[in-house]
Formats: sequence, structure tokens, C-alpha cells
Amino acid sequence: MLARPVAAQMRAAGDREALRLLMCDRDNAVASAKTARTLLTSVIVTAPATVREQLRHLSRDRRATVCASLTSPPGADRQTRVLYQTLARLGQRITTLARTAADLQKQISALVEDMTPGLVAAEAGLGALTAAQLLLSYSHHGRIRSEAAFGMLPGTAPVPVSSGRTDRHRLNRLGDRQLNRALQVIAVARMRSHPPTQA
Repeated sequence: MLARPVAAQMRAAGDREALRLLMCDRDNAVASAKTARTLLTSVIVTAPATVREQLRHLSRDRRATVCASLTSPPGADRQTRVLYQTLARLGQRITTLARTAADLQKQISALVEDMTPGLVAAEAGLGALTAAQLLLSYSHHGRIRSEAAFGMLPGTAPVPVSSGRTDRHRLNRLGDRQLNRALQVIAVARMRSHPPTQA
């Protein structure tokens, strides 16, 4: 067995596990809503011109709301009835999933504030979701023992690919990709409105 300078520890449960479950549930709701929106768009594209013109210029959220309340015209044929039923079901699914994702985000925000009071307010460019991802990836005290270890965790540390007289590096494609994405979101937000980062 390879010797370790510090014994490995199990990931913390409790609030961290609750946060992980909330994040997984929200990610699934967001992904499912995206799939439903894509399907709704494809149904509208192939719909008759009267239906298509009624819906195509609406915003994404407004389109889902309008579709959710659609009913088939009286005396319509089977294809038209099924079309309207499909549009209504997709609209209802999208609005329900969007509402679920928003409710889950509120729970995530409250839990992040309980776990690390004042963190989101104190750090520029940090939102509840990115803070939640940082907490999930950090896991527990002792997991990250240096800045270099933190750089390797999300794959932000460059990998040396030097050979002979050439001294160069390449991007690291490994690591925690969710943490990598959260760091990118924070960096972009800071570049827009955080003077020390801009400097």
C-alpha cells in the first residue's frame, strides 16, 4: 500500500449530503426542462402555420405558459387534438420543472447560508449555486492541503508537457468538472464587476 502523508477521511455527511441531494435534484429539473423546451420547439416548427405563428415569436417562458393553457378547437380532427394535447403537456411540464428548480434553489441558498454564514455576501462573483458546488467539492477539512492541491482538484492547474529544450504546458482535462465550471462562472462574474479582478 502506498504511504500517505495524511490519512484519508470519509466525506462529511449531514448538511453536505443534504446539499448534494438538492443540487442533484435541481440539476435534473433544469436538464429535464431544457429537454422539454427543445421538444416543444420541434413540435412548434412542424405544427400548422396558424399554430406556429401564434407561438414562435413568444419568449421562452411565455411560450411554455401559453402552451400549458391550450385546448383543442371544437370539432378538430384527431391529429389536431393530439397536437394541442402535446403542446399543453409540454408547456405544463416546463412550467412545473421551472418552478421546482426555483424552489430547490431557494432551499440551496438557505442551506449554504446555514453552513457558511455570510460567504455569498462577502465574496464578489459568488452566488448560492457556485458556493454550493465549492462546499460539495471541498467536502471536509483536510482534503485540500495546499493551493497546488486545490488547483489539481478542478483541473485548473496546467500540466507540463516539456520535452528536450521546450518548456510548455497544456490544459488539464481531468478533475472535478462541476467545480471547474463553478470557478469559471465566478471568474467571469468578477471580470465584469470586480475592480481588483479587472486590474
